Amino acid sequence: MPRQLAIAKRVSLEGIADGWTTDCYALVSPATYAEYITFSDLQSEGKTNSELLQFQMDFVKKHLISGKVNVLTDAGKTELDDIQPEDIDASKDLCDKLFAEIVGVSPDPKDTSTPTGSSSTSEPTTTL
Repeated sequence: MPRQLAIAKRVSLEGIADGWTTDCYALVSPATYAEYITFSDLQSEGKTNSELLQFQMDFVKKHLISGKVNVLTDAGKTELDDIQPEDIDASKDLCDKLFAEIVGVSPDPKDTSTPTGSSSTSEPTTTL
């Protein structure tokens, strides 16, 4: 069996859902180059969306080490508890975020709703 590097990445899950604070996080192991190549090959092979999504869920579960998430108790209260592999199936946002972090893909900044500043200068900013 090949040697495995002891690399873990802490992923903040703050904002995944209402009430998810900085206390919510996951520790994941990053993808290897071989795994990344396999994923890239799956995309180019014309796999269906459902096949790719199943691969993604299984992949995230394989790379999940530990963490804390909010869960509902039997009494309907929210409490912080250990993340479980089945939690990946329960939330598309959670699975998508962890998958992106595991494979090292950052979302396109144009797809975020973070406001950008603009200049209010009404005078030319260059001189001759």
